[in-house]
Amino acid sequence: MKRKILCSSADIECPWTGLYEEYQEHLKTCPYTALRAMLSQIIANNKQLTEQVNQQQIQIDTAKSSIPNNSSSSATNVLCDNCSDCWRGAVRGSYFRGRLGGGFQP
Repeated sequence: MKRKILCSSADIECPWTGLYEEYQEHLKTCPYTALRAMLSQIIANNKQLTEQVNQQQIQIDTAKSSIPNNSSSSATNVLCDNCSDCWRGAVRGSYFRGRLGGGFQP
């Protein structure tokens, strides 16, 4: 019976599975193995950011629950008269540079 194995880069999401006899050939062309250092860093950063987002969501939920009469029906959206102009200018990069003296760089 031939034995199937995972790639040694399965921990960084390499989907390859194959016969033990094919493993060395796979390693020669495995993009996950070639990019292991970079992918490991990206995965670690993603995990850290996910944890940070979860903690911040807990803080937001806690803060919301401490606001008296907190309901979405009591909120009023107010838009300025220039919102569409601000948006178009920001996309072009001209609005903030011209009107606010710089700062915004697209």
